[in-house]
Amino acid sequence: LTKGGKHMQVQNKPQPKRVGVIMPPPNPTVEPEFQAALPRHMIMHASRFPVQQGDLAQRNEGYRAAYPASVKGYGPLHLDAILVSCTGSSYLLGKAGDAKISAELSTLTGVPTITSSYAIQVALAALDIKRITFLSPYPSWLTKQSTDYWSGPDLQLDDVIQLGDGSTNAAYELDDDYVEEQLLKLPPRAPGSAVLMSGTGMPTLDAIRRVGDKLSVPVLSSNLCGIWWL
Repeated sequence: LTKGGKHMQVQNKPQPKRVGVIMPPPNPTVEPEFQAALPRHMIMHASRFPVQQGDLAQRNEGYRAAYPASVKGYGPLHLDAILVSCTGSSYLLGKAGDAKISAELSTLTGVPTITSSYAIQVALAALDIKRITFLSPYPSWLTKQSTDYWSGPDLQLDDVIQLGDGSTNAAYELDDDYVEEQLLKLPPRAPGSAVLMSGTGMPTLDAIRRVGDKLSVPVLSSNLCGIWWL
């Protein structure tokens, strides 16, 4: 460029990366947390599953059935990656089934595509974590599904902590202060373990930022692992 006859250098900016993030209709947390934490050169294109009827179990089944149509819903928009930002709907798949459907969705879209729960698997493997303390904001029946998912010969559950009273899905009702309080209540964790908080609707990033270093082990959440994977 020239200005007043002088040559002006313009710094080349990195080309933006575009990522798709799909979530349940009532989720209030994914967009603000992802927008705050993703690198500046990454542009998030958020979308939502179709509204589902019925109780949470029925809605989770509907979300899971909507995975293919939802990832294809971006049409000709070029994306570099897609995250299905919902954990509860994937837990019945099991670890192997979750990996399989993530691979199938990647083939369908032609870009890397993953579920939030499988992104957690990838993060745990990257950190070589073999033991976790699991914090769940879900109703007790979905906590059971999620602990069944995480249990196995490759991962030991040291403790399962129910957030809320276990009668409803508390993820959308909790705030960062409550999550911080629960993290600070944890006794010392075993070396080589991690704390995992599931549920993309539960706010976690501010609590992790404020107190994560005090726990001496990695503190992960569905949203943190999804952001890291993207």
